[in-house]
Amino acid sequence: MKPGAECENFRCPANKVLRPGRDTWCAAGEFNAISLFNSKLQLISQRDRNHQCFNIMESIGPLSEDMERKIDFGMGLNCHMDKHHLPMSVPAKEKIIVAIDTPERSSALRLVEPLLGEGCVFKVGLQLFTAAGPTVVQEIQSSGSRVFLDLKFHDIPNTAREAVHSAVSLGVDMTTIHLSGGPSMVSAAVSAAEGSKTLVLGVTVLTSMDDDTLDLVGVHRPAADQVLHLAEMGSHCGLRGVVASPHEISLLREEFGHGLVIVTPGVRPAGSDIGDQRRVMTPGEAIRCGADYLVIGRPITAAATPLDAFRRIAEEIEAAT
Repeated sequence: MKPGAECENFRCPANKVLRPGRDTWCAAGEFNAISLFNSKLQLISQRDRNHQCFNIMESIGPLSEDMERKIDFGMGLNCHMDKHHLPMSVPAKEKIIVAIDTPERSSALRLVEPLLGEGCVFKVGLQLFTAAGPTVVQEIQSSGSRVFLDLKFHDIPNTAREAVHSAVSLGVDMTTIHLSGGPSMVSAAVSAAEGSKTLVLGVTVLTSMDDDTLDLVGVHRPAADQVLHLAEMGSHCGLRGVVASPHEISLLREEFGHGLVIVTPGVRPAGSDIGDQRRVMTPGEAIRCGADYLVIGRPITAAATPLDAFRRIAEEIEAAT
């Protein structure tokens, strides 16, 4: 493979594979396993807390194909991952993203406190970030927790790139862009996170929208078709994950296998108020359809005992896995 060529699995420059250094940490998905195998490099399946990095070092000899299949790139990817392979197991609690939707810092930290140590991701969205800024992200991170910065960047390519770069600088584990910003914006945003632990997720169609809403904004196709259309565009731009409602999970898995991380909002335990969501499912249903992460807010944070509510949902996820 010549330097500058693209790897079939991850579309990464081959010269990155052919010239890695000893004991170098790399973002998950940055290397193609076949090229690593041919270069006689050994992948060490040591992962950081974010499951998004792996370590490479010189190998005495080539790895067996069976061993390569067992190595985890993180975020559901391994050496030989394609649309037909299943992702490695992730504990049920780590599949839950708790939405901390509150207007100020102190209430946010009160919501986070009872869930510390459970392994979940905390989502900081527009309301909290506008009120409290980067400081609240850093305070949550200081507890050892992962943060999903969900600001849904949607702007001209240069602005989107710099916004993602700022999110990367904060050290967040995930952040979002709107795929409707187009290929140039998506490519610019993806490039800003290259080599970092931050997973850029493309928002497809908001869970508050349905076919009629899309029609009113000039998108004259069903929501499911629009989700697949935007996910395909994002994938071609190097995007490794999407945000989509539970009703599109199966369609995305059929089209992309486990080549894309799927983060799913619009998840409500049976009997919960669906609020302003339109396309919803229970946690168990969403996991059975193939979701990687579930975004759940009020059913946990507004519960009388948030920790108990969280653990019940984790048990439902475990049972569905």
